[in-house]
Parts: sequence; C-alpha cells; structure tokens
Amino acid sequence: MSPIFFWGDHMYSRKMVQFQSGLYFFPLFLLFCSILVIPPPLSGAEGADFPAEAVKAGIKDLAQNQDSEKRVAAAELLGYHATHESIKALAAALVTDQDSRVRNMAADSLWKLGKKAIPAQKSLYAALKDPHPGVRTSASWALQVQGVEVGKLAGPRRSVLTDAQSGEGDRFWAAKGL
Repeated sequence: MSPIFFWGDHMYSRKMVQFQSGLYFFPLFLLFCSILVIPPPLSGAEGADFPAEAVKAGIKDLAQNQDSEKRVAAAELLGYHATHESIKALAAALVTDQDSRVRNMAADSLWKLGKKAIPAQKSLYAALKDPHPGVRTSASWALQVQGVEVGKLAGPRRSVLTDAQSGEGDRFWAAKGL
C-alpha cells in the first residue's frame, strides 16, 4: 500500500503523484529529445548539391575503384538515386564487374529502384544467366517489379534452387517467386 499524504484540502497517494508528474513531464521530455534528434537544415550551396555530388562519386567508384568493398558501397548508394546515369552505371556493373558481391548489389539496387530502372532490363535479362545464384535471384525480382511476367522468370529461379552455391536467402527468395 502506498503512503497517503495531504496537499491543501486534497489527499494523494505516492502512486498518483508519480503518475501525474510523469504525464506532465513526458511531453516536455519528448520535445527536448526531438530538438536533439532533428538535424539542422543544410545552409546555402554547401549542401544543395550533395545528392548530385554523391551520385557522381558513386558512379566513378563503381566504374573505377579497385576496392570491391567500395564498389559494393557505391552500388548500394546508387540504389537510392534514380538518375539516368546511376541506372546506366548499375546496369554496366551488373554485367561487367568481376566480383559477384558488386553484381549482386547492383541487381539489388535495380530491384529497389523498381520501374524507374526499366532502361536496365537488357542487363537484368543477361544477369539471369549469371554464375552466382544471388545475382540471378535479385535480377529476377528486379524484372518482376518492373512488370515482367512471373512465368518468364521461373527458369532462373528454379536454377537457384538446384544450385549448390545457393545460400538459404537465395533459395528463399527464389522459391517465393515461383
């Protein structure tokens, strides 16, 4: 039982005071936290061209960087920017890069871009014959999101299910698409 005390003509228990004070301070606490979390707006020309500069740097890294981890990161970045140049760079990486992780991320990024990546369909169809099962799976989903019939994608997805290199995630997504 919580102790009871008096304030003026009213009788309160400790639980009531804690509950009431919590309700009073909670909105103020949320306001304070939101001020800490909300970033300040970008000022002037300093941040105005950031997305364009980031896309240009990502395209350059994807095409020229020797470090495969940086190429993977560039492919992921370009998946958030549906420009003609970024789609063209992702399509090129999808069919020409030697590292399967880069090709897989390029296919994932084109999948993420959806119908905006329709200009990359030729590369996505070529990727359905990729030796890496993850690339085939992601390319098939990118094509499905773009409106290609599921029946046309069944063959590559079945090949993922029978491929010894397939991981659980690849098999899951391939089976989900059948």
